[in-house]
Amino acid sequence: PAVFALNATALTVSWLPPQLTSGQVILYHIKRNGSVMYSGLNTTYVVGSLKVYALYAVTVTACTAGGCTESAVTLCYTGQAAPRGITAPTIWVTGATSAEISWAAPLQQNGVISGYELYRNGSLIQSTSSQTRYIDYSISPGCTYSYQVVAYNAVGSITSPTTTITA
Repeated sequence: PAVFALNATALTVSWLPPQLTSGQVILYHIKRNGSVMYSGLNTTYVVGSLKVYALYAVTVTACTAGGCTESAVTLCYTGQAAPRGITAPTIWVTGATSAEISWAAPLQQNGVISGYELYRNGSLIQSTSSQTRYIDYSISPGCTYSYQVVAYNAVGSITSPTTTITA
């Protein structure tokens, strides 16, 4: 079958009727990861209520009065969605003029995280593709700073809650 991500939680499955010599097709079955999701005579079907950015194995079985035959497996990911569930960064004051900021990936990445941005008091101080740690050497004793992280994937972003410290 040809399988395409319709969106973040659905796949479109389509196929051509087989060229059979054993009779007319009386039923098709679509299997997702081994479980039948559809039975009928249509040659296109939308499989919904799937997990975001998950890999699925899809096959089509064509049945005639003489028996059934199953296609090869087609693998397909559902689409990406904006990440969700990011926690506030953790901060340790490491000296009079420095602090270490670290953060975790979003709980639901919903795709491939392509980068992070770290903001101090609303201004961008670091942009990185994979690093989840930064040492800020430009703080002043007695001053208050707030930090936020933004995580991005191909579809969108999420901004963390703010963590505030006084150096």
